[in-house]
Amino acid sequence: MKKLLLASSAAVALTAAPVAAQAAEMSVGGWSTIGVWSGGKIGTDTVGLSVRTDSELTFHISETLDDGMTVGAKWDLESTGGADEAYVYAESGFGKVIIGSDDSAAAQLAVGAGHTTVPDQGAGPSSGGNTVAGDNGDEDKIVYISPDLGGAQVGISYAPDASAENTGGLAAKNKSEITLGANWSGDFDGISVTAGLGYANDKGTDLTETSIGVKVSGFAPGMTASFSHRTGEVGTAKTKDNTTGLGFQAVLDDITVSARYRTSEVGATKPKRTELAASMDLSDNANVGVAIRTDDDGTTSATVIGVAMGMWY
Repeated sequence: MKKLLLASSAAVALTAAPVAAQAAEMSVGGWSTIGVWSGGKIGTDTVGLSVRTDSELTFHISETLDDGMTVGAKWDLESTGGADEAYVYAESGFGKVIIGSDDSAAAQLAVGAGHTTVPDQGAGPSSGGNTVAGDNGDEDKIVYISPDLGGAQVGISYAPDASAENTGGLAAKNKSEITLGANWSGDFDGISVTAGLGYANDKGTDLTETSIGVKVSGFAPGMTASFSHRTGEVGTAKTKDNTTGLGFQAVLDDITVSARYRTSEVGATKPKRTELAASMDLSDNANVGVAIRTDDDGTTSATVIGVAMGMWY
């Protein structure tokens, strides 16, 4: 709630700015999903029918000043309560500066291994970690993203100790997080290539991680393939925390077929996840899909099948 009030106050201030070249613009959007999942098993236990819903409402306000700089604010309200992301920003030829609750610079610029369009059913054993560095949450931070220079961008972010801040205390230097990110995109005879690098050092959890990812599209009509690998060490014992992901997506008119495979090494365990999904567009703002997902952490496994519907507005 504190984040939302701060963002709201900043937005009001922006709309009242006397140096504005034009009136502030405000937009409201969001999405809603619902999924119904079959039984399946987790080890020897049978999972009953599961229904999962999720929604988010997004408010965005922006204004262009006389000098060409754009200032704005954005906040997302989740159906579970509270704000997911809430921040203010300024953007011009120098790049973009974000202050508030948002993804880290590494997470924004790194390239992950794709995703399926079916919501998580919320059950199953551990599936391992993220495939990009710095993708650990939307705690309060300061982010800088450079302008696009020949298809390349770099960024840096700093997050103080969020737990100390949220309780009204001072941020602890020994629990801060710094991330770095870089991204490049280019076209080669109709084939689009995007590559990303990420680095994160989280002193609060003693986590140091790096990631590299590549996404290629246009090699065949509607086809996209992606790869990412994250290497990390966590804790004073420097326990391994590595994840590799592969993704594939094919868009054929109103039908989208996607697949993703992810394997991790977390200490002595090696969890894996396989996802297959197909969805059909019902309109420009709605689709329905079916998916099958298998998780295996080396001790227990789970396979579930579900149908889901998504709407965007």
